[in-house]
Amino acid sequence: MSHQAYRGRLARLYLADLQDPESFELVAGLRSNAVSLDNDLQDATTLDSQGFRELLPDAGVQRLTIEAEGLANDSAAWARLQASAVARQVERARVTFDNGDRFQGDVCIARFVRTGSYNEAETFSLTLESSGPVSFTTGGGTP
Repeated sequence: MSHQAYRGRLARLYLADLQDPESFELVAGLRSNAVSLDNDLQDATTLDSQGFRELLPDAGVQRLTIEAEGLANDSAAWARLQASAVARQVERARVTFDNGDRFQGDVCIARFVRTGSYNEAETFSLTLESSGPVSFTTGGGTP
């Protein structure tokens, strides 16, 4: 059985353009990324649980965190990303991956860092935290 590895360099960050119908503008190709989906589990253990913990299905708080690094650029979407970080606004974002998987939903920029040195490209790193429901679409292969 053969398994295909996916290229991390093809991860992309998009912001919704705030138009009707909604479309997404590319902010940046990401050099590195980490996605974590956290589920706060709710204990439903009772005396009838025979000493084993039981969990209440589909309960508790779910949260998506995306940490990413990429290259700064001069696009309008990049400028909006920075303004959103300063204003602590919630933005509609999409992150896509090499195999076509994507997360989409409202996010707030919890952390934004912009760095550069005199002889290298300017880079950024950020942490996005979900605000409300997030959708996941499986790509099922290379986009």
